[in-house]
Amino acid sequence: MEEVFDHVKGWRDGHMVMCTLTVRHKRGQSLADLRKAVQDASRKARQGAPWARRKKKHGIFGVISAPEVTFSQVNGWHFHIHTALLMRGPVDDAQDLGEWFVARYLDAVQAAGYSALLDGQDVSVIRSKTKLAEYIAKGVNRSRDLAWEMAGQATKKVRSVDSLHPFEILERASGDDTMAALWREYAAAMKGARSCIVTKGIAVALGLLPDPEEDDEEQEEKGDNTPEVEADAVGKLPSVVWNACMGRLKASAVLAVLEDGGVEAWPEARALAFDVAGFVYDEIMDAPPPVPARREVVHAPTPEYLASVAKSKRHEFRRAGDAVRAAYDRERGVAVSLARRFEPPPVKRVLELMAA
Repeated sequence: MEEVFDHVKGWRDGHMVMCTLTVRHKRGQSLADLRKAVQDASRKARQGAPWARRKKKHGIFGVISAPEVTFSQVNGWHFHIHTALLMRGPVDDAQDLGEWFVARYLDAVQAAGYSALLDGQDVSVIRSKTKLAEYIAKGVNRSRDLAWEMAGQATKKVRSVDSLHPFEILERASGDDTMAALWREYAAAMKGARSCIVTKGIAVALGLLPDPEEDDEEQEEKGDNTPEVEADAVGKLPSVVWNACMGRLKASAVLAVLEDGGVEAWPEARALAFDVAGFVYDEIMDAPPPVPARREVVHAPTPEYLASVAKSKRHEFRRAGDAVRAAYDRERGVAVSLARRFEPPPVKRVLELMAA
């Protein structure tokens, strides 16, 4: 999204309008029904002659849509879509476009037999990266980057103590039949859902791809034409090590280290991969193939790493101590997932690093 924003703002008349689309819901409604209602209404708002006229009037060249799901004991499932409208034209028209789009969505919701409050929707014209960061960081607990709402739904956690994101439900599903049933419903209802699809049409408009053979404006929810993006390599693992991580179902734990720590966390992720696979790492590139090693099965994060995790969670809590506790809980969960003994660093040292 940051890259898309840079391209859009590279034009003097380029604008990004962010809209959040919701529907009224209550306990007992199925997630599948709510998803269908919101997605169908969102799609219908972008069809027909009125939409075609608006496309021409506002210079709309693309739409990015991404779903978000939460659950509360009071109101049940909450499904909503974050939508980015990409346009070229006067800035005053950008707000008008967002409000028109929301009004058209509300009409489609009502026609489908559902209801949605105008106050429950949101329209924001993004004028700067600061504004983008503010918008996409709502409820996100990773303040390190633009870990934005639209792409981070699998792992982010909501601030409200009454709401749960899907993977929080999964964390509580062990031994809890109610949570296990909710997780199964989520898995079935959201099967095939895609998040943050930059379609070929958008990529072409931004100069990222050559002209497509056909218009794919309505494909962003299907994800059929996602452009290939070449990424920079953070590092390399021997295939025997990675295959061992995959075979032992621990590859996701290795990737989680990179997701949380970024490029700087590569040494830790690499060490964890070798540890999980049972090999000793040799810095010499032309060294003989890695050999199995016997080592104590522990998970012992450093004070520096725990402090960095705690700092990323600081905005969620009033006190630094609570953020540190949350960081310890997180790493204890990592240890459990790896079937290792958790060896925590001294809390005093972590608190000192937090205060530094």
